[in-house]
Amino acid sequence: IAVAMREDRPATAVDRRHAEKRSTIVPPHLPGIPLYGPARAEAEKEQLLLDGVRKTAAESLLAKDPLMLLSYLTQLRRERPEVLSARVLLDGAWQSVGAPANDTGAMTRLIEASLPGAPERAASVELGLSSRLLAERERRAFDAAAAAAARAAAAAVLLGALLSYPLSLTLTRRIVAIERALAEIGEGRYVEVGVTGGTDELSALARNVDEMSRRLKELEEMKKLIVASVSHELRSPLGAIESKVRDMLSDPAGVPEAARAGLQSIRNSASRLEHFVSSMLEVARIE
Repeated sequence: IAVAMREDRPATAVDRRHAEKRSTIVPPHLPGIPLYGPARAEAEKEQLLLDGVRKTAAESLLAKDPLMLLSYLTQLRRERPEVLSARVLLDGAWQSVGAPANDTGAMTRLIEASLPGAPERAASVELGLSSRLLAERERRAFDAAAAAAARAAAAAVLLGALLSYPLSLTLTRRIVAIERALAEIGEGRYVEVGVTGGTDELSALARNVDEMSRRLKELEEMKKLIVASVSHELRSPLGAIESKVRDMLSDPAGVPEAARAGLQSIRNSASRLEHFVSSMLEVARIE
């Protein structure tokens, strides 16, 4: 840390109001390059450190008390391990505050302060900051932020799993009910899913399956009714035909020999057709 202090006249009230405004600090990083996250936080901490030195230098100029600044720098070196060295420019010569630490990765920061209207009264401070300690602190801050983000992500995943379990259970139950109903319908038992309410896709699918089951059941009942009706209506005339032909064949004198073969063929066909109709009626009754 280097501080240059030259005093030629007493400080006025105007000096006190404008001293801090006119003081300058060499920026700790390149301008125009944005900083984010831990790097930004560390840059702000470093700026606060330099602001403290600048304010103390301005106050020492106003009070004409260089020991105030020297005492502050001594305390700063004791309490802030990243401050490796400090120099003050007094009477044109640099004066070190404490023994400089051995660190090849030191970064120099220059702080200058002056009073308006009195350029001969100025203070310059040079700080040597440990880039290794700053990088280490930045890395620890980044690790802490990453760990906090990981914990937040894990909590979000766990919360999502807990919230999605009841929903997935409901969806699975409805899917199983639809699958079971389709299997029953495929085996000829026209059951319904029984899922009522809801406006989602699964509810619409369940209602469509129920409608399909009802229509298939109606078609099956209509088929049975038609088969039973047709079989019943055919059986009576077929029986009458067969009975008449049998009576005609039982009277040898009433039927010419040439017509007997045709009547026998009619009787056989009517018998086969009646047997077929009887089988259809049996199947209808079984179903």
